[in-house]
Amino acid sequence: MEIIVCAFPPGRWKTLSPMMRDLTGADVALRQMDTLAESVRRAPGSIVLLFFTRAATALADGLHLSAEPEQFMLDWQTEIKAMLAFYRRHRSQTLLLDAERACASPDIVAAGLKRLGYDHASANQATPCLKEQISILEHWLARRLLEGDVTTRLVESELEACALPLPAGEKIDLDDPKTLWARYRVDRRAASKSVETLKSTADTSSSKPPQQVVTAEATETPAKDKQIEALTAEKIDLTEENELLLLQLHQVQEELEALFLQNQELQAKANLSSEPMAKQEGKSAAKSSSNPLIRYLRHGRKEGHRSKR
Repeated sequence: MEIIVCAFPPGRWKTLSPMMRDLTGADVALRQMDTLAESVRRAPGSIVLLFFTRAATALADGLHLSAEPEQFMLDWQTEIKAMLAFYRRHRSQTLLLDAERACASPDIVAAGLKRLGYDHASANQATPCLKEQISILEHWLARRLLEGDVTTRLVESELEACALPLPAGEKIDLDDPKTLWARYRVDRRAASKSVETLKSTADTSSSKPPQQVVTAEATETPAKDKQIEALTAEKIDLTEENELLLLQLHQVQEELEALFLQNQELQAKANLSSEPMAKQEGKSAAKSSSNPLIRYLRHGRKEGHRSKR
């Protein structure tokens, strides 16, 4: 039985894929919403998992990636409405899941898969989902931007009604400045540690001992020699092929010239043969017109016609 997954925003999938791989025991490919119906049609009996991210968290992710808030939320509403429409049509084979809550409760996701007939789901070895490094200030700003957005609130209410029930995770009080500041400091420290780790990794990889560098160069030299030999042989083959093509082109040109000259000769002969005939016809016409007998006969025919009239 195949499992088909769709997630919005798509970037959320990288935080979900480790959990899904451990739940199903195989790599699960992510599908786009606009091709989901076709994928299900090609795989009858498949199970579909629709992972959504709530508006505030999704917008915080978008702000982190420098997205324009208004356009991002329009895209979010469009995709989520498409998810809901698909869920209504394929309710018997689909799970609608909150991505954040699913990460915190892989056992409930496994139970939902078994309820749809997927018996291989197991949450015993489920890997915790990766966490995005989104600043608490971005979460706060996203929440402020969504205040008064009635359409988004209605869509989220419908999501809540249709989604698989999952326990809510940690809730942060974004209205308390002290809580915001404390969480912001934690985020900054985590970000600083990540940067330091990346720097140390880069320094370690760039500072190789001289012996290792020499060994690497010695290893690369034979490979480069082989590459040069292959390129040289290819160049020789191309040169020979070009010479052959040029020779064939010259032969075709010579044949065309011969045909052209032959055609000219035939036209000249045709013109020569037609000229005497034209002259002879002209002479005979002139002779007939100058002959008195012929003139008399023609005159007689004309007079006969007049008398009949």
